[in-house]
Amino acid sequence: MKTTALNSFGQDASVNNHANSNTTTIISSDLAAPGYTYSPDYMDDRNLKSLSYDSSDTIAIEVNKSISDNEPLLLDSTRIYKPPVLDKQSRITDTFATNAPSCDELNLDEFEAGKVSVVWINLVKQGLGDWIKIPVIIAKGLANSGKNYNVFGLTAAMHGNELNGIPVIHAVLSTLDLATLYGTVVAIPCVNVVGFNALLREYMDGKDLNRQFPGASSGMASQVFAYAFLTKIAASFTHLVDLHTASCGRVNSFYVRADMNGPDTKAMAELMHPEIILHNSGQEGTFRGELTNRKIKAITVEIGNPQRFHPQYINWTVQGILRILSHYEMIPEVSQYQSTTILLNQRVSNVPPHTILCSKGFWIYTTVGGILEVYPPIGCVIRKGNMIACVKDIFGNILETVYCPENGVNIGCAENPVAFSGDRVLHLGVLMKPGEVLSKAGKENY
Repeated sequence: MKTTALNSFGQDASVNNHANSNTTTIISSDLAAPGYTYSPDYMDDRNLKSLSYDSSDTIAIEVNKSISDNEPLLLDSTRIYKPPVLDKQSRITDTFATNAPSCDELNLDEFEAGKVSVVWINLVKQGLGDWIKIPVIIAKGLANSGKNYNVFGLTAAMHGNELNGIPVIHAVLSTLDLATLYGTVVAIPCVNVVGFNALLREYMDGKDLNRQFPGASSGMASQVFAYAFLTKIAASFTHLVDLHTASCGRVNSFYVRADMNGPDTKAMAELMHPEIILHNSGQEGTFRGELTNRKIKAITVEIGNPQRFHPQYINWTVQGILRILSHYEMIPEVSQYQSTTILLNQRVSNVPPHTILCSKGFWIYTTVGGILEVYPPIGCVIRKGNMIACVKDIFGNILETVYCPENGVNIGCAENPVAFSGDRVLHLGVLMKPGEVLSKAGKENY
């Protein structure tokens, strides 16, 4: 029998004889994509009968297809699993969650400069009488002098199922060189720990935590939690990047909400290089809105979809945060951020091709219930009058067609086909016109 060994170009790389009746193809280790270290762990098993390992760094595959001696079998390298390399040098701290100390509030003076510290902050009491604690990571620069330095806040999972911000925070902190960091980065990788553990967006009382600020010392559970988080932790920030995603049943682009009339928030938004910037001065009850009222420079970054990791958007967000830190001279000028594990071994680009600026945005809603079909792709520009969706009854009859009310861009839209009357269809960003003056109180209808 003939055994063919193929390299990444489909060329004959080596020959070994295997005593069986079928043609065997050897996939050489140089089939791995450039820039990756190949490890023969798993392969896609479509059209494969068996898999065995050679003594060399190759994979022997028994194929359920007969090929002639002159017909090489080309296997796309994307079908070969290439595991990431876990870099122990990039860990944030040696303190594991089970060993981190607890305290009642965040006092930055208590943490050592030139070191990353982790702590649990006791926020409110739960039903067993114990504390609900949230994790806080403090990266305090060795270059700090006196008290005149920035405290840069990073928050994720304010909604318990919005998870893309967690690996963003891990990646940013593992990148920082504390010897050259000027200022302090305070990161909360999971704000809504109750919703996170329950795989839910809301807090334990069913309320949206990001509509309860500034909260109250006594009141509903979500209000008390919001008040404790604000007073015990967030009040120390000078800047904030609040990391979110779409909610369940919807999908998002990579976009920023920011007050584009403010020079600092405008700069922060533009440095993120998102697909879309939406002018929004801050909704009532939101964390960003409350920090803005307190003269803290804050933007919201929406990073794709809930309850999953989105490698492309994660990478873009990390790059953007590092650019913002560099802009405020907290870190030296950054070169391109390189990652291995955080991108889940997927190839990504470094920035979106362009940013679209929207002067305002609003949601378009259904007027009837039924099976919802939404047509425009995320991030695409839509002309006024274009049909963007339809609602059908269970027998396939069209009940409603939805049209775009003005020129705009699809910031995010419904993904769940089951719709009730008054459900969201599409989040339309209205394209900013040349010379347009932005509203001082830019709000949205949500």
